[in-house]
Parts: sequence; C-alpha cells; structure tokens
Amino acid sequence: MFDFDDDVPNDDWNKWGWGICVPILLLLTAFLRLAYRHDFPGGRAAHRLALSGKDAPWLALLLISIALLIHVRYFWTNTERLAPFADLGKLVALLMFIGSLGMLLATHVVIL
Repeated sequence: MFDFDDDVPNDDWNKWGWGICVPILLLLTAFLRLAYRHDFPGGRAAHRLALSGKDAPWLALLLISIALLIHVRYFWTNTERLAPFADLGKLVALLMFIGSLGMLLATHVVIL
C-alpha cells in the first residue's frame, strides 16, 4: 500500500513508553477538551486562538489521531502479531488527522 519504511528500535522504552504512555497522555488531554469544551489555557495571545464549543471536538479528534499514530508506530510495529496491520493503522490515523485539521480550520478561521 504505502511505504512507511520506519525502523523503530525494538526495545521496551519505545514499545511501552512511546507506544502506550505518550498516547494515553494525549488521549487524556483530548477527553478533557471534550468534557470542558475549551482549548488549552494560555496567556493574552491565546485569546486570539481560543477554541471552544463546536471547535473542541475537532481539536479532540486531532489529538486522538496523533495519539493513534504514535501508538501504531511505536507499539504495533514492535508487536509481532500487530506489525502486519501497522501500515493500515498509520493510514487511518493520517486520514483522521487530515480530516480533523481540515474541519478545525474550516470552522475556526484564525486571523493573526
């Protein structure tokens, strides 16, 4: 299908640290965005970039797609049983990322 030629070192840090812990942190952040319906806290400049209401689910989906991409890249490729499906998982994650980013940009035009 696609040539995602990536050689992830097959060690416990990459598999469990990058493949599980980092995606869990991103998923927690995404679910908080869904629960509170607002973006990340910030200073004065963040008020121009504020996302809330209908934009929060798109930001959450964007974070979920990043978490899925990291999980597939570091966990699936280091698991013998899941490795054949890693390219498909990466493709799904990239399509989710492109779609959610497109919707986020379409619904929230930022003028800097």
